[in-house]
Amino acid sequence: MVWGDYKMQQGYQYPQQQFGAPPIRHPPEVESIISLLQISAILALVIGILEILWGVYSIVAWAIWTPWLFFPVGGVIEVVLGFISLIVYMNVNKIKGLTENGEYRKAKDDLFIWMILGFISGWIIVGILLLIAYLKFDEVLKPQYPPTPPPQQPYYPPPSIPPEQQQQYPQYQQQPPPPPPSS
Repeated sequence: MVWGDYKMQQGYQYPQQQFGAPPIRHPPEVESIISLLQISAILALVIGILEILWGVYSIVAWAIWTPWLFFPVGGVIEVVLGFISLIVYMNVNKIKGLTENGEYRKAKDDLFIWMILGFISGWIIVGILLLIAYLKFDEVLKPQYPPTPPPQQPYYPPPSIPPEQQQQYPQYQQQPPPPPPSS
């Protein structure tokens, strides 16, 4: 018997947030920030794993073939940079969670240090993506004001002309219509 079958036999109710809940929609600016954070987190993970593997390979290769030469400082640096990239990966995921929850100010403040470390340990591409996300937070954080109405033309009443300067027009009176012809 599978664990899920046991839960179904016992009448277990899954929480609504886990299954069937509609996805949360964010403004387009926030969606682009979340996408940038997700891409940079994946790149930081891949780069971190590659740096650790390359560093371990260079240390092992040094130990096997040339232990009498210099110590492989480059391999140790690669391993350290790989672990820094993994830490950047974990923290960018936390920042992505803050962004999804609407805590934009805290997410932007936390992103700054990891952006700098992304430049150092992420082959610059992670830092560039995080810099773009950092700058996009400004669009989200700027205050939203309602649009200003167009300027209205001021109303000036027509100038008043004294009665002695007013031009006199002849008064026309309408004549009544002629009576209809009698037949």
